[in-house]
Amino acid sequence: ASSSLGAGSVVVVVDGSVTDWNSLLALANAGITTEAAYAAITNRIEIDNLIDYMMVHIVAESEDWPRHNWYVAHRRATNGVPGTKFICTVWDQELTLDRLVRRNRIDVGGSGGEVYSPARIYQQLRNWPEFRRQFGLSDWEEELIRIEPGFAPPSPTARLDAFFMTDTDELRFI
Repeated sequence: ASSSLGAGSVVVVVDGSVTDWNSLLALANAGITTEAAYAAITNRIEIDNLIDYMMVHIVAESEDWPRHNWYVAHRRATNGVPGTKFICTVWDQELTLDRLVRRNRIDVGGSGGEVYSPARIYQQLRNWPEFRRQFGLSDWEEELIRIEPGFAPPSPTARLDAFFMTDTDELRFI
């Protein structure tokens, strides 16, 4: 089954319905301005998993994400078996670590199909102090990431440049 969410985005539901995910997005979209609002989110999604998921995409500068190519899952409460929190799973991310193009994957989750993805929950949580503490991103670290030094900054993949011949850009076999 699939459910269209607008803006050209379609969420494909393998089993169950998109209702639980939509209600989590609604909680996030309402804003996180109190401890109770933060707790309501953390009761529905594994925060450590969301942080790991986002760090992978931020560091890898994933191109083909977050508007699509993501999975979330949880077990619904049924037949006396308790439900679980949502977890996020990396999927179909072969377009990463591009040494020629920088992609800002810190400021995601605010437009188009991104607003239906885990990136939206991350975006809504980013200003909440406890989430920032858990994520481990201090204000000065975030600012440092954003600095445009006036020259081509090394990308997170600069360490891979040693594997390429500078004159031909071919893979170096040593």
